[in-house]
Amino acid sequence: MTPFNPDTLPRAIRFAELMLDEETLAHSHDVLARVAEDAPNDTDVQAVAILHDVIEDTTATLADVATFVSPMLVERLSLLTHPPGMSYNDYIERFVHSGDYGAAFVKFHDLSANYARNERGSKRFQKYQRALERITPFVGRGVPDHD
Repeated sequence: MTPFNPDTLPRAIRFAELMLDEETLAHSHDVLARVAEDAPNDTDVQAVAILHDVIEDTTATLADVATFVSPMLVERLSLLTHPPGMSYNDYIERFVHSGDYGAAFVKFHDLSANYARNERGSKRFQKYQRALERITPFVGRGVPDHD
């Protein structure tokens, strides 16, 4: 087991703030807030939450992130990064079959944030709703209410 590092979360936040555009950073902070509310003592999963879009949406690499997070968190970020050419359904299935509750937990909150900000009935809303229906049994949560 990797020892606790109190600098991981602050460094992850700083890195995300340097790498992400304003809109994506706002979304990442939303996901972080959701994760922190649900898991207030797990700063490792909170670090993954703030970084969840960094590899997919910027020029940063897993090697860059590995300079300040543990190998386990790098693995989680790898799982959270949607590989080019993989269908969205296969990407979501990876979480269900991964056995990595932490990565699935972050993805659940990412999907919940995306679900909440899309108009009911839109294609994106339906996409996120289907993904939530698939992933929620694994993380032990229900599909969140839509305002």
